[in-house]
Amino acid sequence: MKRVQRQLDITAFTQIKKDKTNNPNSEFQPVEPTNINYSNKDVSIEQAYLEELPSVSKNSTDIHNLTSMHSNYTPSVSTMSNNFTKTPIVGVNDIGNYVHNLEINDLKKEELLKTPWVPSSTYIFPVKTKRNLRFQLSWIKRFPWLSYSQLFEGAFCRLCVLFAREKGGNGSHQKLGALVSKEYTNWKNALQDFQLHATTSYHKLCVEKSDSFLKVNEGISKKYN
Repeated sequence: MKRVQRQLDITAFTQIKKDKTNNPNSEFQPVEPTNINYSNKDVSIEQAYLEELPSVSKNSTDIHNLTSMHSNYTPSVSTMSNNFTKTPIVGVNDIGNYVHNLEINDLKKEELLKTPWVPSSTYIFPVKTKRNLRFQLSWIKRFPWLSYSQLFEGAFCRLCVLFAREKGGNGSHQKLGALVSKEYTNWKNALQDFQLHATTSYHKLCVEKSDSFLKVNEGISKKYN
């Protein structure tokens, strides 16, 4: 009986293989033979069934390997650092945001004149010279028109930035420079240069313009309040 059963199993397997050869596009579904004796005598039949199972395609294996490599990849610190640019976070009323800006609306001008950005008492000013000199917060109290820009890491005359043009003074012959069109960072001569700036004709004109501007705006505010 065992010999007959084994012959039937071999016949069934041969028929399946023949069907697959004649119809290669058909899905292969092996039919497990009944009452297989899993003894050493039947090892060859079991191996034959394993050989008939569809193997994993090379493409699937490659995709799996690439996915594993990607999931295990960790960028180095140098790679991550190159993807970021250090950008300073500055206040909205930092006067540096409005240098060379000739289209500032009246509301923003009033804010900048009355409530400009002022560094806190704990603010650490950067060193700009070899002598380890820094901007001094007390200078703002001494010169009310003076503002420090975190964006430019330098000082500006707030009034001249808002009301001066490319040239100032009588006949517009005085070319504007540090404190107006670019930041001032010569801390060694700061007090001397600030005092000199306050005596220039274009600065005095900007003082008059700012005072007049605030008076007009205050009159308008009172009228509608």
